[in-house]
Amino acid sequence: MKPPMPFATATWHNATYPAISPLRPELSAKGKTIVITGAGTGIGRQAALSFANAGAARVVLLGRMASTLEETGSLLLAANPGVAAVVQVMDTTDEAGLKRVASSIAAPFSARHASPFQPVPSTPPRQLIRPHVKGT
Repeated sequence: MKPPMPFATATWHNATYPAISPLRPELSAKGKTIVITGAGTGIGRQAALSFANAGAARVVLLGRMASTLEETGSLLLAANPGVAAVVQVMDTTDEAGLKRVASSIAAPFSARHASPFQPVPSTPPRQLIRPHVKGT
């Protein structure tokens, strides 16, 4: 299908295709530990609920507001009673907090990540923004 407007990719998909088919076992969430940042509301909440529906064993809910994370956890458990919902209140910009949470997740669950393939440097935000705002 041709994109409806100028787009960065040549092919536009509106449905599942073989590379992302949920029928591929290696893409399955079944039995895995899933960590979601921003899980209290919006896309993060929906991602957490979707992974639970897809059979994840545990969904770790990260975010800054305990009340919204607890609400997401309640929704998750109501729809999927067999899933473990773990709430961790934290700010993802706090590097020490991230390490603490990662340790607490990895120890009991033997978690592995499927995040970026490259390490992400902890660069101060000003250095990340400067080239885009002021140029190089």
